[in-house]
Amino acid sequence: MYAYFWILVLAFLRLLLHPFPGLAHGVVGKIEYQGKCVIVIAQYDTGEPMSYAKVDVYAPDSKIRFQLGRTDRNGCFAFVPDVPGIWKVRVYDGMGHLLSLSIKVSKKSLTSFNKACTYTTSTYKHRWIKAILGIFIILGIFGWIKTLFRFKKAVS
Repeated sequence: MYAYFWILVLAFLRLLLHPFPGLAHGVVGKIEYQGKCVIVIAQYDTGEPMSYAKVDVYAPDSKIRFQLGRTDRNGCFAFVPDVPGIWKVRVYDGMGHLLSLSIKVSKKSLTSFNKACTYTTSTYKHRWIKAILGIFIILGIFGWIKTLFRFKKAVS
C-alpha cells in the first residue's frame, strides 16, 4: 500500500523538476504620461511585450467601458482621459494573462501631465515563492493521504 504512495510522490516530484517550456509567467505594467495622453506599456515579466492584447479602459465611477482597443506590437496603448479620478485599465492577452492598472488623474493633469512621471507596477509574485508554495501544498496533500492510510489501517 505504501508502494503506491511513494510511486505517486516520485511521479509528482518528477513533474515538478521537469522544466516545462510553458512555465507560468506574470505581467508587468508601466504607465507613462506625454502631454494629455496616458501611455500604458504591457509586458510579460520576461520582458517580452504583450503584443496585440485586448485593452479595456474604464472611466472613474463607471461600469461602462470608456475605450476598447488593442496594444501595438510593442505592447503600448494610449488614451486621453477627459475627467479626473481613478481610471482602470485592463490588458488581456487571451491566454490567461491579465494586467489591471489604476491610474489617478487629477484636474490639473487633464491640461498637461508632467512628462517626467513614470509609474511601474507588477502583478506577479516571484516564481520561487510560487514554486515553494506549490511544493508545500503537494507535501501537505501527501501528508493527509498518508494519515488517512494510517487511520484506515488502525481501524481495520
